[in-house]
Amino acid sequence: MSQSENKILGDDFGLVFELGVNIGILAGIRHLVSKKKIVSKVHALYDDELKKMKLSRVVSRLRDKAIQNGVTDPTLLKKTATFIEYLVFLGVHKGFNFIVEYCQGMPAAIKVFRSEPLSIQSFDTSLNSQSTGELSGLSQKADEPTLLYYQCDLQQLFYADSYVRYESLIPKLDKMFKRLDSTIKPDYQRFQHRGQFLNADIIMLFQLFDRYRVVVIDVGLFSVADISFVPDLHDVPTVKQRLMSTYHYMRQKTVFEHLNIDSDKAGMPLV
Repeated sequence: MSQSENKILGDDFGLVFELGVNIGILAGIRHLVSKKKIVSKVHALYDDELKKMKLSRVVSRLRDKAIQNGVTDPTLLKKTATFIEYLVFLGVHKGFNFIVEYCQGMPAAIKVFRSEPLSIQSFDTSLNSQSTGELSGLSQKADEPTLLYYQCDLQQLFYADSYVRYESLIPKLDKMFKRLDSTIKPDYQRFQHRGQFLNADIIMLFQLFDRYRVVVIDVGLFSVADISFVPDLHDVPTVKQRLMSTYHYMRQKTVFEHLNIDSDKAGMPLV
């Protein structure tokens, strides 16, 4: 592999995985709403973007970027395309399972701190005159978490210009802040700087009883620094070795210091 191919698509692989996670979480929210496990009036704000999202578009964009940076090996390009599809599906799986499990456990966790739950505050169910029908007529029960705010960026893989992405994101945030009866309009220009909330991967705000929970997620991808590290997903020994390397990396106390897995008492079968 030539030097010019080094460090190509490294950041993009992380963005592909993050996109999959967001798609999975939004699908999980829709599933939970349909099962009347949570109340949400904000996930539909991303419906238009999701309808336009095509897996082939994601693969083509990164493949074209690799070619523009001098990658010409057809075998490597084919492996990369397969790996991109894998990252999307992996992210969807992780995101869906995360939000379902988190919301299932939230009522029990909050009840530990409260003996007399209060009814969830009633909110107006109409986002705007073009809101989808599923956003209206939702009954709110005292034991249903309510998702009040969901912030993510589904466009950063396709638009390097942050101004374009903020133009798409900010109208959604305005609607969510309005639903929260906020009288203060956030200074979006100020919060676009590095480390500020508009640059967070995912932010959620839940209400249950009289308690609120803010969930902030930093989505990361291990072990794929650039295109030279793309594995052949059809080579089982190679995939197994990479899984074990990632597992041992995550076991390090400097990575996840407080997880039970660090104590070597989890009893997890490794082979």
